[in-house]
Amino acid sequence: MTKRRGGLLHGDWSGTWPVAETGAGVYLYDRDGRQFLDAVGGAHVVTIGHGVSEIANAMAEQARKLAYASSRTWVNEPQLELAELIRSRTPPGLVWVYFTSSGSEAAEMAMQLARQYHLERNEPERHRIIGRWHSYHGGTLGAVGMGGHAVHRSRLEPYLPRARHVASPQCAHCPFDLNHPSCEIKCATDLVDAIEHAGHETVAAFIAEPIGGTTSGALEPPTGYYESIRSICDEYGILFIADEVVTGFGRTGRDFAIQHWNAIPDLILCSKGLASGYAPLGAVVVHERVADTIRDGTGSVSLRMTYSGHPVSCAAGLAVQRHIADLHLVDRCASMGDYLKERLTEMGKASAFVSEVRGRGLLLAVELAAEPDRGVAFPRIERAQERVVAEAFRRGMLLMGGSGTASSPDGDHILISPPFILTEAEGDLLVELLQQSIAAALVEGH
Repeated sequence: MTKRRGGLLHGDWSGTWPVAETGAGVYLYDRDGRQFLDAVGGAHVVTIGHGVSEIANAMAEQARKLAYASSRTWVNEPQLELAELIRSRTPPGLVWVYFTSSGSEAAEMAMQLARQYHLERNEPERHRIIGRWHSYHGGTLGAVGMGGHAVHRSRLEPYLPRARHVASPQCAHCPFDLNHPSCEIKCATDLVDAIEHAGHETVAAFIAEPIGGTTSGALEPPTGYYESIRSICDEYGILFIADEVVTGFGRTGRDFAIQHWNAIPDLILCSKGLASGYAPLGAVVVHERVADTIRDGTGSVSLRMTYSGHPVSCAAGLAVQRHIADLHLVDRCASMGDYLKERLTEMGKASAFVSEVRGRGLLLAVELAAEPDRGVAFPRIERAQERVVAEAFRRGMLLMGGSGTASSPDGDHILISPPFILTEAEGDLLVELLQQSIAAALVEGH
């Protein structure tokens, strides 16, 4: 631990900071040599594990050859090769790639591309983007505006445009008090109501995480949800943006989470798993019908970013994706996800505070509840997930939690998203430490 010093800003201004020194496999080590099991891959970022020397070598080689060339003038070899690799793995028709430095930048880029697409079609009135409650798309103003996380929105409300959000597809806490399938997927058709309320001629796009990330806790939709969403977007001439910043490049056991359903988006956002944390890197992948409209119109993208297609970052992403392919880590992610979900489910049945285990691949969540049998969530004031995360850290494991699970702001969940190289033995240790942490943090009167 180190005390806070002037001149350095950190996300948490309270207390002292742990100092990460090294990483190897699924573990991080502080400068005192203490070992931490990285059960969330940093922040759903690390896929291939820490300390893979071939990635560092690829980055160093590229830096020696060419560290930077402005995207206003140039493209570069790793950028071209990585774009081709991405195109080979995305759903059919998604062929155009614009690189960014983060998921938040990718969200901003997608928002502006959606606007430009409609301008090119001579529909200047289309500017609204509809999102979902419980969603998160990044930390910039535009990304927060599209997102529907109440806490993030509340602190920035004066700066945000008036937004329209629809219900998240959360059957366990259905906002309509319905049951699937008799509900006829009301959470999807809620989009129709939102479009009509906003004025269908003003709506540019709908954005959603195919499987939820931190703020919704690996939330999965019911059968038929995304097929219905795709149909609604087509009917109203609206773009469908799939936010795969967390899920992209294998985390759910498919290259992209939307591939679990028969629904092809118009734009895909990706970032975290693209370079596995070895370099800052994100991208927007655009369907040919959108790209063709822009190419046949003004012929250029309005927004330019200084580090788009950064050679060293792209070299890192290329090396990471080749490593994933060589070791068949997407398939491993699927199989290890099944194993870990089964173990977590067993743990949950034995716990007095676990109401549900959900997710796919190695994007899993454990929902906490004060009284699981009665569906009584922890009040936000009790900070349940924060207590579990802190207890796990004391025991040598890194976790991430979210709140607002049941009805914002109440309800808590814990995210589990380790590197794809997790072994069964390491998964067993993860479950054991989580079980101990929940019991120790949430006992009555704690």
